Parts: sequence; C-alpha cells; structure tokens
Amino acid sequence: MSEESLRCGFVTGALPLYSTGVRRSPCLCFATPRNSFGRKPFIKAPVLEKLSRPTLVPVVMSTTATKTRYVDSDFSVFRISPNEEDLVASFGEYFVEIASNAVKKQGSFTLAISGGSVLQYFSKAILETPDRKERVDWENTLIFLVDERYVPWDDPQSNFGQLRKALQRSGIDQKVKVFPVNTSLPLEEAASSYEHDILSCENQTDFIRVLHQPVKYQVERVPAFDLILLGLGEDGHTASLFPNKELLGETKKLVAYERNSPKPPSERITLTFPALNYAKNVAFIVVGKGKADIMQRLCEDHSVQYPARLVTPFLTRKDWFVDEDAMSKVQAAQEK
Repeated sequence: MSEESLRCGFVTGALPLYSTGVRRSPCLCFATPRNSFGRKPFIKAPVLEKLSRPTLVPVVMSTTATKTRYVDSDFSVFRISPNEEDLVASFGEYFVEIASNAVKKQGSFTLAISGGSVLQYFSKAILETPDRKERVDWENTLIFLVDERYVPWDDPQSNFGQLRKALQRSGIDQKVKVFPVNTSLPLEEAASSYEHDILSCENQTDFIRVLHQPVKYQVERVPAFDLILLGLGEDGHTASLFPNKELLGETKKLVAYERNSPKPPSERITLTFPALNYAKNVAFIVVGKGKADIMQRLCEDHSVQYPARLVTPFLTRKDWFVDEDAMSKVQAAQEK
C-alpha cells in the first residue's frame, strides 16, 4: 500500500504494524466509535504488508477530572476540552506524566518547546500551578527551543527571552537547564551552532541516537526528545516551517534557518522534520475559533502540504490538545 493511500486528516505515512482492521477514509478521520462526530460507516482497507518501523509506543492518556474527551484517529489522539481551563488541566497532567516517566526511566527529561501561545499554556498548566510544578524534577530537565526569532534575547519577540522570564517568575530558573539559540552569531552559523549544542548532549541517556541505516532522512545522529510542544498557525505552519518553503524538504539538517518568513520577523532558526519526527512524544496545543478554519482544512484538504501535517513521528502518535471552538467546523462538517 502506498503512503498516499494511508493519509488520514493530519498525517501521512505507513503504519508500523500488521493490520487487518478497519480504517477511516480521509473525510471521516474523526468519526470513531468513541466520539460524537458522526455515525457514518467505516471503510475497510486491504490487509497491510509488514513494514519496517518499530511498533507504536503506547499512548499516554492523562487521568484528569475534566470534561475533556478523547478521539482516536489513525495517527493522532485528540483531547477536546470544552474550555481553556479544562484544556490546561488536561495538558498539565499529560506533561507531568511524561516528565516523571522520563526521569524515572532514564534520569532526565528533554523538552523542546515553541514560543507564543504554546509557551503561555505551558506556563499556565505547569509553571503557574504549584501542584504540577512541584511534581516535575526540574534539576534533571533540559529545555530546548523548537524555533527562535533571529533577534537579541532581550527583544520582546525572542522565544528564549519569554521562556526565561516565565522560568524566573516561577522560581525554577536556577534549577532547569535551558539551551538558547545564540542569535549574536550570523544566521547560518547560529543554526549550525544550535544543532551542535543539541548533539553535544550525548551524556543524556537515550537522547542522541545513532542511525546506522538512515531511511527517510540523511542524518547520522538524531535527538529523541521526550516531548516536543508545537503550535499551529492559521496557514498550517508549525515551528518556523511555513507552507511552500524549501525547509519542508530538508533531510540533512536537524536545525535550519529561514530568511524570508511570511510572519515577522523574517529571519528565524528552527528544528526541521528530521528532528521533530524522531521525538518520543509530540503534542500540539490549538485553542480558539481563530483556528477553526485551519483545523477543518487540515482534515479535508489533502492537496496542500501543510507543515503541521508533515509532522509524522516515527514511534508515536501525535497528541492534539484542542478546545471546542478550534474543532467547531470539523464537528459541524461531521454532523452534516
């Protein structure tokens, strides 16, 4: 079966397992037995051949007392909350569980985080919630940036600058280890220097992996972040990976630079898909009616390569933390 035939909603790629089960069609990717998006029939797919990737990692399901409901798609788990408060609680428990399990298993927790609204929800769910903040082992936590604006650290647009302020307000800035992008270097050098900084963390157990037989990407070593937190732009971009840009086809670098971003500032440094897709867990945080159009297009429009859809982790499914407003047009389409 071709990769094209396995597209469903947000991702493409071959399933890493044997399967004789039932698969949703692209336009029904939210219609599962456990949700209320619709009662349309499933479409049976042919038996899949054995494929080369490892089996899927078990999905981490948070246990909260919120009204968040779970919707399974082939390559994603959607955690749909009725409001921001429940979304923050759902995401917070998910985060603490992954962080705790990582430290328990390998002695450290590696996080890559986007700026903007993602950083705001991270702050609300973890840094500004004493109970959850105290349950994270910050002294064994390493934080990296998914992307950075090419501005000085004291510029209001700096992702590192905003992260540093949030950590200082929470009182853990002296405990956690943060890896900023050195934006005082020339743009290209700043990107290569950050890739070097990431790959230099070889003393972290189960973080830097050597690929003896690279398949999809032409890289020899990759970071296996315990968790990558991503946002979603109204044009479908994530990190600083924008539609119709050359970086979407980058296969040799883990960190790259963009000179002509459609959003200001125009110069940016970002993790690439080879870095994003080897993560152990990937989560998107998408909130508000302003994201309803792009959520619907991601589900229905397979003619466009939206960068968010190209985030296709090899070893896990993506988790989407979304509210009812962001999913409103998807739900309306299913009800029709």
